Amino acid sequence: MPARPSIAARISAMGQNRIGALLLLLATAAAIAWANLSSGSYSGFWETHLTVGVADLTLDFTLHALVNDALMAIFFFTVGLEVRREFAIGELTSWSRAMVPVIASIAGLAVPALLFVLIAAPSGHAAAWGVVISTDTA
Repeated sequence: MPARPSIAARISAMGQNRIGALLLLLATAAAIAWANLSSGSYSGFWETHLTVGVADLTLDFTLHALVNDALMAIFFFTVGLEVRREFAIGELTSWSRAMVPVIASIAGLAVPALLFVLIAAPSGHAAAWGVVISTDTA
């Protein structure tokens, strides 16, 4: 019987991108299960208060606020840097190579917003079309 490869060997064989995707998938599944099985503890976790202070300066925030206000800002900053890099020195330096992703991203923003306005117009909520656009990258 051949020896089973170690976990480290399996991780190395899968590659970094696949490991990241697998971890994201597992974390998402765990969060969905946790939120649906024990919503009280899930909500309580995100409302945990954190306080950081030096002398008279203190910051008091929840984990939910930390993710929304700090980590999401870092995420979108990183996305912006990656896009800028691709246009400057990456795969999208020429218009012919950038045309399809640019058109797709514009359509990815415009089509959901247009559909939202068409569907929400009768109820008077069409002004909320920006919510559809702002969640596209995330």
